[in-house]
Parts: sequence; structure tokens; C-alpha cells
Amino acid sequence: MILKYLHKARFALLILLSCIVALEPINVLAKNDGKLSDEQSRIGNKIFYYNPNDTCNGGSTTPTITPVANSGGGDPEPILQFFVGKGLTLAAAAGFAGNMQVESGMNPKNVENASQDGELNKKVNGGGDAKPAAENGGKMYTPIDGVGFGLVQWTFGGYKAGREDPSKFTSRQGGLYHFAKEQNKDITDINLQLEYVWKELTTGYKKSTLDKLSNIANPVEAAIIVHDNYEISADSDSKVRSVRGGNAKTYYDNFKDKISDGAGAVTPTVQPNPVSGGGACGDKTADTNASGGVGEAGGLTFPLKTTKAIIKKGSDGMVWCFESQSNCHHDYNAADIFAPTGTPIIAAKPGKVVSKTTGSCEYSGCNVSVKGDDGLLYYYTHMSKQAIVNVGKKVTAGEQLGSVGTNATAMNTPRHLHFDITRGSFRPSCSGSSCNDSDFINVQPVLIPAFNALPEGATSV
Repeated sequence: MILKYLHKARFALLILLSCIVALEPINVLAKNDGKLSDEQSRIGNKIFYYNPNDTCNGGSTTPTITPVANSGGGDPEPILQFFVGKGLTLAAAAGFAGNMQVESGMNPKNVENASQDGELNKKVNGGGDAKPAAENGGKMYTPIDGVGFGLVQWTFGGYKAGREDPSKFTSRQGGLYHFAKEQNKDITDINLQLEYVWKELTTGYKKSTLDKLSNIANPVEAAIIVHDNYEISADSDSKVRSVRGGNAKTYYDNFKDKISDGAGAVTPTVQPNPVSGGGACGDKTADTNASGGVGEAGGLTFPLKTTKAIIKKGSDGMVWCFESQSNCHHDYNAADIFAPTGTPIIAAKPGKVVSKTTGSCEYSGCNVSVKGDDGLLYYYTHMSKQAIVNVGKKVTAGEQLGSVGTNATAMNTPRHLHFDITRGSFRPSCSGSSCNDSDFINVQPVLIPAFNALPEGATSV
């Protein structure tokens, strides 16, 4: 009799276990060199990828979150190219990619769900108590306070009860949200998120993280520095080294023959074509090979190959203050030198190219930085095309770096070259009055003598 009841009990237990297994979906994880990453192990806690193109049932345009197993299949190459394009070593770039793989699978649309009851999914999709705004035609996901989001899983400062107004968002989520709004880009755009990472690194995380990565050659040690100072997870030291560091070492080994330290992907140098566009002020086509002269005085070369007459005429009704000894166009020390589209931008000092834009030149234009032989950093921006010199190249004073862009790549302002000089290895990622906290040098006293050394010339290029 006892055996009969034991058999029945065992049968009932098997049925119960079958029901439990059926209720919980099985996550199929892709292989990652035979090992599961730390992030892959979090699939049991639900990782969601935000898809702005998805729609809810019934044709609603409210953004939805689709549960997807993190296979670890993110592409590290764009991340590696971005950071070496900023002047970092490939090892340092691999350190960031190794951490991003763990944090988000290198997916900028990754949203973390810390619960398993579906409440977060409802909140993200506008249900439940929280109702995040869906802006820009449903493409602007609103970060939720306490919920990791994006490449590095920014976690705090977003939407929560009592802080529904996005203008009041704070901390790192708030910074990312406002940065996306300022750039008029989707918050899930990978290039936007990488630029925001760089903004954080060149400001609040410069001493703790960026400076420690200077010239680093070991990708595992780079991954540890990034984790311990920038990511700061609950992972043990051994896990950080083996998983995040292991990822970094794999990426480094896979790309060391393709991507050079501080040089981005190996690509041929392409001369820029003449640019024309329909900017707000009416862009004009210009000949990049047009005549112009070089002005040099006091050891500094004027950063445009042009003539006095062209600079005095300016562009779109604006003229650089060529008679002022102090800054006149910014809240901080810098110069906006107004000139026609296509005017050649040239190196003001001999030195080494340490960074350049490797992605899109939309809105604020492409930039390039040269570390002068004098130890100062020379920055040139608002180009419509990427700089024609690669990171790591030694340039001479007067050598062409690129060309003046359009209104569209000058943030819809009159066409110009923005030129500034700072001390240090990296230009601070700031704008407006916030740049006053950084060591920008007054460029007017050195620019004006070089300007006066330009040929008089004609007023057209």
C-alpha cells in the first residue's frame, strides 16, 4: 500500500515539474568560443532590446520592447574604430568593447529587465504606473530610473514617479537623454551613444579612466581599468579579468592586423569633393583646389588657405573678428573663422594627428585634432567630410587637413571653421559656458598676426 502511494506521489511530482518547465520559456544562447559571457548568464533575468520600428497590437505607434536572448553576437569593429579614431590604442578600445559585450551585448537598444513579472515591459510600453514619453515619431525611448539602458547600461537619472518631466532628468541617464535631444538623434543610435561615452570620458571620467588608458598595450588590463573606474559592476575581480578581459583579448587578437593603434580601420585616403547643399543660409559650391595663400607669423600658420579679402568678406553675413585681441564669438576661448564651403583647412602647427571623426559628419560636422610639437592640442571642426589625414600621421604646418563644410555641418549656422587650442592630450567634450572650466587658450593674439600675413587676394574662391 505504501509503495502504491509513493508511485502516485512520484507521478504527480513529475506532472508538476513538467508544468513548471512549460511555463518558463527556454533561452537558447549562442556559443561564444565555447564560453558563456557574464551578460549571457543574465538572460534568466530577461534582457530586452528596444526596437523603435515595432508597433503594438492594433497598429499603435507606441514603441514596444521585444524580448530577445542576448547571443553575444554584437559587432566590436565599430566600437574599436570609434575609440582608436579618438586616439586611443587598440588595446584600450578593446577594453571598452569587452565591457560593452558584458553590459549590453554591444547593442545600443539593450534595456535591462530586473524583474520577471513583465511589469517593466508594461512600463516601457506606456502601461502600468510609469508612462515614458515616445518622442520623435516613436523613436525616442525614455530611460527609466534604475533600469540599465544602452551600450554601457546607463542606470540612474531617468523617468520615475515625481520626475516625469524629461527636463528634470538627472545623472547619467539624463545626460544621455539630453545629449540625444541636442543632437536631434535617436537615443538608440550607436554613434550617438559612443559620442556620449566619449563626452563622459573627457569630463567627469578623465582622470579616473581616460588618463589611465593612455598608451596602454594590454587589452585585459584596459578592460579592468574601464570596469573599475567607469562601469563599476558587482562582478568579482576574477570574473572581470576572465570575462571582460577575456572578451577584450579576443577582440584585440582578431583585429590587431586590421586596426592600428589610434588609427581606426585601415582605409585609403580620399580627397574631399566640392560640396554643395541646401543649408539654412544657402550653401554654395566651392572649388577645393581654388587659389589661396598661406599666412605665417610668430611660428603659427593661419588655419585656412585663403586670402585676407575672403576672410574679411566672411560667409552668410558673418565675419570673424580679425581685429579683436580677445575672444568674440564664444563663451570660452576659441575662434569661428567664417569662410566659404570648400576653403582648405590647414595645420596651424607641425605635429601628430591624434583624433578624427570616423563616423557621420551630420549636424556638428567632422573634426580633427593635432597634437602640436609644442605640446598643445589644435582642434579643427565643422567639416562636411572626414579629415583627409589619418590618426598617427605627422603633419607639417600648412599641410591640408580637410575643408570648410556647409551650414548643415556647422549646426545650421553660417559656414565656418571652429578652431581652438587646449593643453592636454584630449580635447574636453564641452560646449558654451561649460568650457570655461577647461584650459582653452585665447587664440586671437596668435591668429591675427598670421591672418595679416595672408595675401590680399580676391573676394571669391
